[in-house]
Amino acid sequence: MSIMKSGENSNPTPAAVLYVGIDVAKATLAVNAGSLCERTIPNTPEAIRALAAEIHRACPTGTVPHFCAEHTGIYGIALADVLRGLGERVTLLAPARVRYYARSEGILAKTDPIDARVIREFAEHKRPLPTPPPSPVHTRLRQLARARELAVKQRTADWQELLATTDKDARGHLLACIRFLDKRIAHLDALIARTVADNPSTRRLAEALETIQGVGFLTAAVIVALVPELGTLGRRRAAALCGCAPYPADSGAHAGRRRTRAGREGVRKALYMPALSAACHNPYLTPFYQRLRRVMHKPGHVPLVAVMRKLFVHMDALAAKVLKQSAGQVGPLPGHTPDNNMSSETP
Repeated sequence: MSIMKSGENSNPTPAAVLYVGIDVAKATLAVNAGSLCERTIPNTPEAIRALAAEIHRACPTGTVPHFCAEHTGIYGIALADVLRGLGERVTLLAPARVRYYARSEGILAKTDPIDARVIREFAEHKRPLPTPPPSPVHTRLRQLARARELAVKQRTADWQELLATTDKDARGHLLACIRFLDKRIAHLDALIARTVADNPSTRRLAEALETIQGVGFLTAAVIVALVPELGTLGRRRAAALCGCAPYPADSGAHAGRRRTRAGREGVRKALYMPALSAACHNPYLTPFYQRLRRVMHKPGHVPLVAVMRKLFVHMDALAAKVLKQSAGQVGPLPGHTPDNNMSSETP
């Protein structure tokens, strides 16, 4: 998925494109292609292939179908994988944008067929670009990171339950679960490290990110997995992607409090602990954090979120240099010394 929202074409919509809206559920797919097709089919690869063939047969000569669905999790990704395997154009849209569009059109009812129609109409107005498929290495890293996150959550829940448990047998069961999860987490860490090391581009990028004081290997691997666009974002898009961009809420003479919103949840989670470490030990970010906290008296987690934003922006800038070096546009990066270029991105 592209940064925060699907890209849109600036050129007029080609007459030869037929947008097909698909609302994805676990068992069914609601399909809306205007007057050509409007029905619900089973959510199976066979039914999806039959749908694609039917859409092609129903399309006017020279018309290319463009399938659009919401990016709502594993079922939307599975749909996109099947359609891409058939050579179709596929876009996964941000669900919030589609819902806001429906409200702007006065559509308050919400059913699967209505959602499919709204998705089609949204695509016809916004003309989204096809969502680029993730590379196999990024797909593997993302799934390994997700499995590790779930294992860590379960281990944390078991530890919390253990603190409140006094029965000997129950405590033994919980300790056995915790030991098992520790082994699984260590195994997943090894798989993540091996996957990063086996791919030259991800290995070089992860090594570059590790040079930032406060960023460890696991954080670097997770960022590489969750942000395949790293190195191409720029300062503003990077802040928006990690969910740390402060959006204004001003109206007339009223200046509202700026708040962060949206972004990729997994990226925010991955940045929290490195930012906490950088706020205490990073020679460039620690003064920035202290200035916000003690001099400007910023409340609560505001200084830490600002550190998260600057940390991710610097990651993007460092990744851009790695990409340029890989393309032969610049010389080698400086040696692996912490924050060798942080001053260009932070005070």
